[in-house]
Amino acid sequence: MDIATLRQIVDLLPKDTPTLRTLETTIRVGAGFGGAWYSSQKVHLQRWLSEYNTPGPYKRNASRERNARFMYQHLSCATCLYWLLEAAETDAALMRLAFDAVVVARPNGASQCGAFRRVISWETAKGILLKPNTSKSWPVHLARQIGDDDLFNPWQKERDLFDDD
Repeated sequence: MDIATLRQIVDLLPKDTPTLRTLETTIRVGAGFGGAWYSSQKVHLQRWLSEYNTPGPYKRNASRERNARFMYQHLSCATCLYWLLEAAETDAALMRLAFDAVVVARPNGASQCGAFRRVISWETAKGILLKPNTSKSWPVHLARQIGDDDLFNPWQKERDLFDDD
């Protein structure tokens, strides 16, 4: 999946999610903590992705295009990852495991994100983000872009339709 597709998906997700604020308050990271400039994790991720293939304020190495998998593996804000998957309506039990993993991790972004990704890998996240469910449905242009006919084919595993991720 490329960054442009991920950006389109993020734009469709709701700003507020059921348990994000509890996580932010528990680990004291997110909107309202540590001088965060953003008002929500959605705004945070939208801005981050809009500047992704540039150095941006995070001084990224923009020497080559990176895909969504690379972004997911390198993002160092656990509350941002948590929002992304909770907003995409990940199963509540899986989100609870991710919540608990982040809370018990060492109190830094790398450790918390690593704990989160051990619960929800990129492959799992990608499947959740690409599969519309009852309360979110992708516009026709986005469904065509990500290949909606192949999206629901369980035998598609051997063939990667989503770039080099």
